[in-house]
Amino acid sequence: MKALRALLFRLFGFLAANRKDREFAEEIEAHLEMEIEEGIRSGMTPEQARRDALIRSGGLQQAKEALRDRRSLPLLETALQDLRYAHRALRKTPGFTAVAILTLALGIGANTAIFSVVNTVLLRPLPYPNASRLVMVWEKILNFGPGNTPASQADYLDFRDQNQVFENIAAFENRSFNLSGTAQPARVTGARVSSTLFATLGVKPLLGRTFTDDEDRPGRNHVVVAGYGFWQTRFGADPSFLGATIRLDREPYTVIGVMPPDFAFPLPGPHGLQPASLWVPIAFTDQELQDRGNTFNTYLIARLKPGIALPRAAADAATIARRIHDEKYPVRVQKRSSLMER
Repeated sequence: MKALRALLFRLFGFLAANRKDREFAEEIEAHLEMEIEEGIRSGMTPEQARRDALIRSGGLQQAKEALRDRRSLPLLETALQDLRYAHRALRKTPGFTAVAILTLALGIGANTAIFSVVNTVLLRPLPYPNASRLVMVWEKILNFGPGNTPASQADYLDFRDQNQVFENIAAFENRSFNLSGTAQPARVTGARVSSTLFATLGVKPLLGRTFTDDEDRPGRNHVVVAGYGFWQTRFGADPSFLGATIRLDREPYTVIGVMPPDFAFPLPGPHGLQPASLWVPIAFTDQELQDRGNTFNTYLIARLKPGIALPRAAADAATIARRIHDEKYPVRVQKRSSLMER
């Protein structure tokens, strides 16, 4: 209560600062007049008496400043004084003022945009069912540096086949395609994904279906699932889009499904991932599956089994990583695994 009373006293003093200053100035002036009169009665001239009175009352101005600090909000007063000074300075230089205002507006806009991305990607729940069970599986290549890296294609199969903790695990890679065979060719962002991706995320298509395991093999992988926005903007939401053929990098792909309007994957993040407009099977070739130790560009996302906590899953993944390292990698590559809640 004492602190509250002190704050209220300062607030009222700040609001009535002009009146309080006038009252205190009048008190000081009255005190000086009394000192001057006493000096004149003692035989001084009026000038000498005033000079003597001012010397003897030299601490009055300091007392005035101290009283103002105790009864007001000095930080707020200083800020207001700075604003008044800035206003006068900017008013005298209108050209500089316009540049300053534009710079401030751009800064506010950039910070708002940055927060929007952070809020969407990091603060809001992921837009998938039971998203708390989704994790990213990373590898640590110790002699490449301390950071997390994606996996190699062959490592994905090892994690898929040997784990005891994942209900599903999926692989994906960002990929851009040259779209042709439409009214206007374009470069579109897509992704190569394993047939298990949509089941791992727990999302079903709006129209058609997603990939079968058989389509996730070389030679059978010329099928595509499109995003809702891609279907709307490129094909006018035409229902006959299902079964249509589009050309990606000059290769024909048959459209087998369209995802719901609110579906986005990958979600943008610090690793340069971009939301895809369409998805094709990842369909690893034999050469990709034999290329251990040189290419680490396959992202892994997994769904934990019900009741499996993250520490247990991390321990299981670490066991698999040690086994991969001991059995399948050259000595120069030292591997560990890392799980991160997605």
